[in-house]
Amino acid sequence: MSDKNQRKQVVRGAGTRRRIRAAAMTLFTDRKFVEVTMSELAKAAGVYPNQITHHFGSKDALYVDVAFGLLLRDTERLQKAGRRASTPDAMKRVLARTALTMPSITVVVSALALARGNPTLQPEVEAGLNVLFRQSEQFLVRKLWEQHWTIDQDIDRATKTFWSAVFGAVIISQAGFPGGPSSVDVAATLSIHAADEAQRGDAE
Repeated sequence: MSDKNQRKQVVRGAGTRRRIRAAAMTLFTDRKFVEVTMSELAKAAGVYPNQITHHFGSKDALYVDVAFGLLLRDTERLQKAGRRASTPDAMKRVLARTALTMPSITVVVSALALARGNPTLQPEVEAGLNVLFRQSEQFLVRKLWEQHWTIDQDIDRATKTFWSAVFGAVIISQAGFPGGPSSVDVAATLSIHAADEAQRGDAE
């Protein structure tokens, strides 16, 4: 096979993968994992079911890929809301409130449950979480620097604790805990202060 034909195949393969992912993102945004069949996914993407397994390995793996794709897309809205906050307390509240209402959170929680019983999915979950944490750290570092704020914990630990609280709040809500996710004080996981407040605290 010539290099030109190989390049064409690579381009076609990438296009097929994008169509499958886009169709799956649309279907899984509104419907649960078990409610969507492989044949539906294939029809929506304009491909054969075996093309889905060729590109993603399984429906489960596609779901995990899509879950984090949806979450990372939603975090753009989350960061936009955070950038508008003018005080540490306002930012903590808006980040917690926005994160808990993002539709993708329930999809990711379902993906985490799938991975718990399927070790083959865990590398994909780990990769998705690493991207989420890294982007969150970058946002938080930039916001703290711009506003001259400070935080009482490592940035790495702060972002992981925040997202763990968000996922946990949704899980216990789905399990029937009264009050819903909003009853969990996710905002309290971020110990952010204005620099002068931190200095006053040290002086005292």
